[in-house]
Amino acid sequence: MTRRRPDIDRSRAVLIGVSRYETDEQSTADLSEALPSLESVSANLSDLGQLLTEPDLGTFAPQHCTLVENPQLAEIGDVLVRAAREAEDVLLVYYSGHGLVDSRGRLYLGLPGSSQTRAAWKALPFETLREDLLDSPAKIRVLILDCCFSGRAFESMSDADTLQANQFRINGTFTLTSSAANEPSFAPLGEIHTAFTGALLSLARQTPGLTLDELYGAVQGHLSALGRPAPRRRSVDEAGDLVIFGHPHQSRSAAGIEVERFERTYEFDEARRVAPRVNPTSGLPGFWDVTVRNGSATPIAQLEADVYPVDATGSRIEDECVTAKGHRMLWKTLSDRNRAEVRGKVNSSNPHSGTPFAEITAATMEDFIMNIVSPITSQQIARPADCYPDPFPAGAEETVVYYAPNAATVRANLTFTDTSGNRWTRSHDQRPRLVER
Repeated sequence: MTRRRPDIDRSRAVLIGVSRYETDEQSTADLSEALPSLESVSANLSDLGQLLTEPDLGTFAPQHCTLVENPQLAEIGDVLVRAAREAEDVLLVYYSGHGLVDSRGRLYLGLPGSSQTRAAWKALPFETLREDLLDSPAKIRVLILDCCFSGRAFESMSDADTLQANQFRINGTFTLTSSAANEPSFAPLGEIHTAFTGALLSLARQTPGLTLDELYGAVQGHLSALGRPAPRRRSVDEAGDLVIFGHPHQSRSAAGIEVERFERTYEFDEARRVAPRVNPTSGLPGFWDVTVRNGSATPIAQLEADVYPVDATGSRIEDECVTAKGHRMLWKTLSDRNRAEVRGKVNSSNPHSGTPFAEITAATMEDFIMNIVSPITSQQIARPADCYPDPFPAGAEETVVYYAPNAATVRANLTFTDTSGNRWTRSHDQRPRLVER
């Protein structure tokens, strides 16, 4: 066995998680069929992404590891196609959520708005995901599915003896699923993670440097001992010898860069599970969702977040970056968006019975629209938090929206106190450090 790690510059990871299945657009009938929420999926996604990209310990570059939570189908397509095209060494794709099976036994991955009765129309067909994996030039493809009936992926992977499928086998794949083809997966009540991903994360942290084959054996033994659904695996060629969790980046050693030594303690491991995540605010240009997750087992206190704008090169810039709540631009942007949406709906149906649109003055129309828009905008303005909680509970996450109109993105440096009284600071994409007292 020859252990190897991903080439950090030529590898890509896409982590997809769906925790919410109801949408604002669903009718009352659709809502009655909505799949139940899976609160633990958010923690799965955040903590897996953190472990894969942990400074000095991870094997993927943060900029090449994309987290997609509660997406629509088109968003998955955009992210996955780009990652599959760019990956030349390793392509890792992870999904956590509800798995659905249609009357013909085909596997679908649940999305917001999905229902069991209309999986073909409102969920991600596994075949679509499979095709993107097949099209990637990556030397090794790793697929991890944490959902019910995920073992059906093996049937799809071995379909059709086509030239493309043969190339897929030659290049090497590793498929790991949380359950068998006809078996549900398990999300224990009161636990932060689902059973499968929780075991995967725990064992990867306890024994850094396991190959995928070794990690599978450890996870299978752990879950079987607890009487929980056992995972399934299929490994082709050298894919099972890959190490994706818990070791330093190869490129740093190869480049001769000295990695600072530090003591691995329980407190350090807990502190590194407190991490920020930044995403553009959906539908609001210039606004950014800055989410902090306390993935540790205990509360933290006195959290300070230094959120700042950066340019396209990642350099900090001196420009506006403030919490959006109460900002005049948040009201204006939301109001403009809501007005456009309402005007489009008004133009498609006559709100004034018996009154032709030609006879409605512009002022009357605008008054009518604003009477609808103002209450909606007021509710939206009241929704986002303007600070993080203190104390910050274990397993919790909170999002604060920031306004940074000229930034390529924003970043966040965190400072916080653990339950032992240690004060930690964590700069963007760096491991936590104790603050000298």
